[in-house]
Amino acid sequence: MFLDVWNNFYPNCVPLPWITRDVYSDIWFRIYSLPKGKRYAETSQERKIIATRHNIIAKEVLGEGSLCWVAWNCDKKAGNFIGHKVCDYEDEWTDTTVYATQTIWKSNSHDDFILKVADDELSSSIFLNSQSGDIYAPYDGGADIFIRDSNKKIELERKLIKWLSPLESGL
Repeated sequence: MFLDVWNNFYPNCVPLPWITRDVYSDIWFRIYSLPKGKRYAETSQERKIIATRHNIIAKEVLGEGSLCWVAWNCDKKAGNFIGHKVCDYEDEWTDTTVYATQTIWKSNSHDDFILKVADDELSSSIFLNSQSGDIYAPYDGGADIFIRDSNKKIELERKLIKWLSPLESGL
């Protein structure tokens, strides 16, 4: 079950990307979907850049052919995914339900989902590797990455340095 896997790696944290980032900032970094942090694609070439970047980072984080959980909030159906309710969350800004389902990460097989998230048609989401606990979390503008192994995190940040946020906050 999703919450068993989630709580094994991220105890006492709601499976929403912005909350996970606040609680686990030491294992987090962010990439931008487009050069210079441009938020939304305006051309087919920019959409291709988004899909390419996201597939590269997701493959690095999750591993090709790996069993993953995908979690999102708002609606039971997100793109081709149909989820099961895993929890409700409410604070002063948000009142939402989190859904999750299992999937296999395969490059280019989730492009439609990623591009809908990038276009802000679907909520930001979390792809959680069931074995490592590493997370690829696309949002409209980029992806939040959570790498549990500090050496792997450093290696990925070096490899993807041109895609990282230049801001001191990393946002």
